[in-house]
Amino acid sequence: MKKIFVLLILTLSTASVEPLLYAATTHDLQELSEQNVKVRTVPGGIELHNNTSQTVDFQVFSITGQMLKSLNMNTGHTIVELPQGCYIVRHPYGALKVVVR
Repeated sequence: MKKIFVLLILTLSTASVEPLLYAATTHDLQELSEQNVKVRTVPGGIELHNNTSQTVDFQVFSITGQMLKSLNMNTGHTIVELPQGCYIVRHPYGALKVVVR
């Protein structure tokens, strides 16, 4: 189990140096952009955007599954400060893996 966890961390940390989000497929990115809900990394955290007229629930989890933050956002954006690492951001339109550098 420990070997798998280390392999997962190494795989995620050596992925592309692109500072934006890491999603499973291009289809996920299209759905997110159609829903006007965006997640991107910024130095020292993640930036959450809600450009819909609805309240969107965001949840930020550590890679081990511990919920770190839960937000109910109206239209606008906010920055969630996080230390370097891998995180999962979940919202009603899907879930994304992000790497904060």
